[in-house]
Amino acid sequence: MLPEISPHPTMKANFSTDIRNNLPGQYQDASDWYGLGTYLKSLKVVSDLGEGVQVLPAHRYFNRDHFNFINTGRAKDIIQHHGDRLSHIVDKLSHGEMGLEDLTRGIFEHRKLESNNLLAGLSEIVAHVEVLEDLGDVEVIDGVRIVSTGQRNHLEFINGLVG
Repeated sequence: MLPEISPHPTMKANFSTDIRNNLPGQYQDASDWYGLGTYLKSLKVVSDLGEGVQVLPAHRYFNRDHFNFINTGRAKDIIQHHGDRLSHIVDKLSHGEMGLEDLTRGIFEHRKLESNNLLAGLSEIVAHVEVLEDLGDVEVIDGVRIVSTGQRNHLEFINGLVG
């Protein structure tokens, strides 16, 4: 957990057969370790420790001339941030299908995508679309077009994580 920002979410991953076969059994399913959905579920585990538990942040512990002490309540804040992003994507798609780049440009402000930040924005949107696809809120057609299914299952998913 980071005290001031949300870390860049990972996309789902698959292990090649060679790698998977050389890993202990409990590590062979990459979906247990990668993807935004996995990260959000791990934040729930942290949140469930209770707000009285202090957390040492991954970095930015000392930033802007002060210490950034955080408790497990920060986990709920991050989950809610991603819940808001999921809703924003579903809302954007309710107006019609979009490609990944158009969706990314529709979610992020222009200035945040300047320089080489478009790639980071694209991968972040992919991570969110993966969650929405798993939950049945969107479909990816021909690997190119993203469409809303009219469902909003992500709301129940996020509510289940933040309690």
